[in-house]
Amino acid sequence: MSGRTKQALELYRKARVQDQLGYYSAAAFEYECANAQAVALAAVLMSVTTLAGAVAGFDISGKSAWAVVAVVVPAISTTLAAYEALFGFERVAKLYGDAARSLRRVDEPDLATAEDDAASEADVAAYVAAVETIFNNEQAQWGQLTAKSTPAQDPEQV
Repeated sequence: MSGRTKQALELYRKARVQDQLGYYSAAAFEYECANAQAVALAAVLMSVTTLAGAVAGFDISGKSAWAVVAVVVPAISTTLAAYEALFGFERVAKLYGDAARSLRRVDEPDLATAEDDAASEADVAAYVAAVETIFNNEQAQWGQLTAKSTPAQDPEQV
């Protein structure tokens, strides 16, 4: 087995696979946290709405202020839901998490047991192909998101 094949595999693993795996893991964690924060804030706003609606029903001073809160907070909650839907925190976290899990499942070839250069090069080529397929699948998901929108046409081209 050639030392060059081993060096190429090591470089690819460090510079391409580990780097991208770190990015996927960090991005998945970031979007999972953002999703959890959005869900927690929505729950708090729902509780405030319920409390304000109940208090507004009592015959107390400041009843109108509680009624205003009961009307305004759901509007804020709706805005939050629209923001979360726009960014799709849960979907993006899943996309990155799936890509990271897929990368961890790909078995790196064991070049120490390779019998000849051709076999080790074929193993490395198969490994690289499997990893690049994962990267291409992840990128294709972004293409699906943009394929639904059509760009505005340039008036000069019409």
